[in-house]
Amino acid sequence: MEFGTKKAKKALAARTTNAITADTGKGVEAAVLDSVKEATAALPAREEQQDVVLASKPIPQPRLNAEEVEQVYPLSVLVPPANMHNLTVKEWQDTIQQNKEIKLSSRFVANRVARIAGGDDVQKLKALKYLLLLIEFNGSLKVGRKGAKMVPMKDQLKTKLSNWPDALVENVRRRFADGGYAILKHSFYPWLLTWK
Repeated sequence: MEFGTKKAKKALAARTTNAITADTGKGVEAAVLDSVKEATAALPAREEQQDVVLASKPIPQPRLNAEEVEQVYPLSVLVPPANMHNLTVKEWQDTIQQNKEIKLSSRFVANRVARIAGGDDVQKLKALKYLLLLIEFNGSLKVGRKGAKMVPMKDQLKTKLSNWPDALVENVRRRFADGGYAILKHSFYPWLLTWK
């Protein structure tokens, strides 16, 4: 041990660790388990790791003490105030008042727009329009390697979403894309839960 090379010392230490001694009754399994316990003692718990991963994603935090479904994810958390300001729904309201049908790219939104536009809840109507933008944004993504969704270049994205204001498209791109990869699908869940 004193005069050996580093490799010889390491081999001798490994043999000593793996040796089965009659005095202590400690064998290879116990030595491995002890070394694993020491190595993992400083690691965070599984729940803590999941909380850190969820906090890094653009998923709104639910209010678990809410009394009604709409209170679990407040509208101010789902739609940023700047985006809410840029959304216009007057044309939808006028079309519904004239008893005309609104043609949309999403059946989910189309089935709900008449009911909501007929009422006075402008905020909910704007949220529905924002959901339509998210659905169309998701539809404009390209499938990359291993099924990952890639965000097109800015000019291509603006062309695909030409019906939407540039500020809204850019805000959605910044919020739901990370390094060219879309992370939108995780953020759809709160939206779909709150719409009946």
